[in-house]
Amino acid sequence: MSRSRVLLPVLLCAALLAPAVPAQAASSLLCSGYAACERAGYDDFGYERNQRTSYWRMYTGTNCTNYVAYRLVTTNGMPNVRPKSGVGNARDWGTAMASITDQTPTVGSVAWWGRTGNHVAYVEKVASPTEIIVSESNWGRSFDHRRITKSGSGWPDGFIHFADPGMTNTKAPVLQGRGRVGEPLTATAGSWSPTPTSVRWTWRVGSVVRPTTGDTYVPTEADFGKPVTAEVSASRASFPAGRAATAPLTVSRGYMTPVAAPVVTGTPTVDRTLVASTPTWSPAAESVAYAWTADGEPIPEATGPRLVLDPTLVGRRIAVTATARRTAHVTATASSGATPAVSPGTLTPSAAPAVTGDPVVGGPLTVSPGRWNRDDVATSVTWLVDGVAVPGADDEQWTPRPADVGRTVSARVSVSRDGYTPVTRTVAASGPVAAGELTPWPRPSLPPTAEVGTPLVATVPDAVPTPQLAYAWYVGGTLVPGVTGATFTPRAADVGQPVRVFVTATREGYRRLRLASTPTSPVTRPTIQASTPTLTGPVRPLGTVGVDLGTVTAGATTTYQWMLGGRAVAGATRPTYAVPTSAIGQDLSVRVVHRAPGRTSRVLTSAPATVKALPTVRLATRTVGDDVRVTVTVTARGSSPVPGRVTLAFGAVRRTLTLAGGSAEVVLDRPARATTLTVSYTGSPRVEARRTSAVVG
Repeated sequence: MSRSRVLLPVLLCAALLAPAVPAQAASSLLCSGYAACERAGYDDFGYERNQRTSYWRMYTGTNCTNYVAYRLVTTNGMPNVRPKSGVGNARDWGTAMASITDQTPTVGSVAWWGRTGNHVAYVEKVASPTEIIVSESNWGRSFDHRRITKSGSGWPDGFIHFADPGMTNTKAPVLQGRGRVGEPLTATAGSWSPTPTSVRWTWRVGSVVRPTTGDTYVPTEADFGKPVTAEVSASRASFPAGRAATAPLTVSRGYMTPVAAPVVTGTPTVDRTLVASTPTWSPAAESVAYAWTADGEPIPEATGPRLVLDPTLVGRRIAVTATARRTAHVTATASSGATPAVSPGTLTPSAAPAVTGDPVVGGPLTVSPGRWNRDDVATSVTWLVDGVAVPGADDEQWTPRPADVGRTVSARVSVSRDGYTPVTRTVAASGPVAAGELTPWPRPSLPPTAEVGTPLVATVPDAVPTPQLAYAWYVGGTLVPGVTGATFTPRAADVGQPVRVFVTATREGYRRLRLASTPTSPVTRPTIQASTPTLTGPVRPLGTVGVDLGTVTAGATTTYQWMLGGRAVAGATRPTYAVPTSAIGQDLSVRVVHRAPGRTSRVLTSAPATVKALPTVRLATRTVGDDVRVTVTVTARGSSPVPGRVTLAFGAVRRTLTLAGGSAEVVLDRPARATTLTVSYTGSPRVEARRTSAVVG
């Protein structure tokens, strides 16, 4: 909003006329306040320093008309003389200057709201015919920059063109260079009137702006096939920047220059590997493909930097050609010289055959045929005992038999390939065959606790091969006679002693195993089963609190002890407890003891609950003109004054107040119609939360 410095008070655009809302639904605030706008990169063009000076006889300070007049004088070069008597109140500007007012926004023009408001602003940028950015100084508010789009009620009623400034391009900028990927392009600035004081370039590839503002740009691979333009922005103080663009130039492929050709190394023998060194180009290749040849003929599927020589290549000379590719560059090739003729090879192991596993009856042995210099060799296996072949034992795995105890086991591995000399290797096991053993397993387990009358069951993991099991139970180190099964039930005489079980595993021809469990805890009497007690009834001063015991073993008797702050309350041993006022702010709980003949007593304590007073929230309202004075008072027995905060909900208004002496006061705008005022006390360590409401209006 704005005001004009005139003699007739009727021209005060903000004080006497209905206020306008500049660009509400169709605008967004970019910054507000001189300091905030400066931090955000938006200029006030020196108005903060000069706002106390009147321009065009307008009111000074945060005033839309004085600010726009200031910009027209300092930026657009107009004299500090009001151009027309009607240019006073902002509402009248467009009407008075109708001859230069239209619907076309331009940089340096004045955005005018006359029919829909009482405001003017300076147009800083025209993003499109339906989107502008303005700077403005608002009457009674702060300086800001806003973006306005023509999609709502906030679009200006017109644009006043007093003296739109501008930079004129008299000779278009041009691009210099071939426009290839990797080769620099240089843009000239062209010629301008008036002469700019600074020039900045914006490079675009297609519609994408590149991050460089100098006069030189090197096209990248991503630019290939796309048009490149350089837009020159010419600037001069107090003039909006002028812009001109070069003609577009489509980016073509770049060239890779060979630096080093591939060189083949390695011995040209069957089963050996030839390696092509990595050739280099400038710029570096993104991918290199290889093509191997034998006597000039392509070797099928030989496309990597390494070539394993197979028998089909014997007597032929080998060479390689490397093809380099890089995005947006012309493909380049380089070739090596040829090797001597390939000679025949032999089968050799890189890992010798070996027998793994212990030579034990029932324990499998495995022979590995080894690894050879060719992956496609054929292998066969024959198992031997004391050098004699075992009929049918021709798999990679074989298990010694009881009759083999004390004898030597070996495996004969034969390796062959067409065109190669067969190779045979015989490898022996680590020693003579030994008698078998049962596979050890983890010790038997028992439940960790033992109770009179509750059976204990020993859990024994499976063993391989399956043995026969025998059980021996011990109480306190003494064998329990006659109990040889997997289950034992503790007796009353066993109370206080741990229980342990020993398991013996046997199988014909295998060594016997005997394993013991971990002892249980000492045998105990049965424990009373009971739920954790819970408090019932409101935990408030002068209230009576009870206790819900939940589920308790039948026949048990219960005693009570009420606790405040974790300490027993003297004489409070009944099932109910009358809460005194002195308990406010303390945690209340009850400890119960259950007893039953022949069972261990059970002591349980309820979860604590804090004793809090129930407050009374009073709400008093008094209307004074356009205001409503609200007084909130919170009282509670045993807690005076009540501390804490209250929150007010009054239509769209939300306020939080801190109580002082148990009360708080606030002044609100009087509503246009009856509105519910809700007050919520948030509570404190000594007082419960509470809410009340009243209708105001």
